[in-house]
Amino acid sequence: ARDAGIRRLWCVGELSRATAAGYGDGARWFESVTALGDFLLGELQPGRNILIKASRFMGLDQLVRRIVATEHIKAEG
Repeated sequence: ARDAGIRRLWCVGELSRATAAGYGDGARWFESVTALGDFLLGELQPGRNILIKASRFMGLDQLVRRIVATEHIKAEG
């Protein structure tokens, strides 16, 4: 990920803890999807690209829905 130009890596779930540690500076590991979502919503900015890669097993599709709903609220407000 670092070699591909990804500047930050945020991971969730026990199996990704080593991935975040291996990435080093710029990575952060979260114990739950809720914790990642709470953090991520504070990081959203116009022009920032975020790639969410996971299986539905992890429930990150719910995180995407949460982000989309929040962005609609911001656009309407």
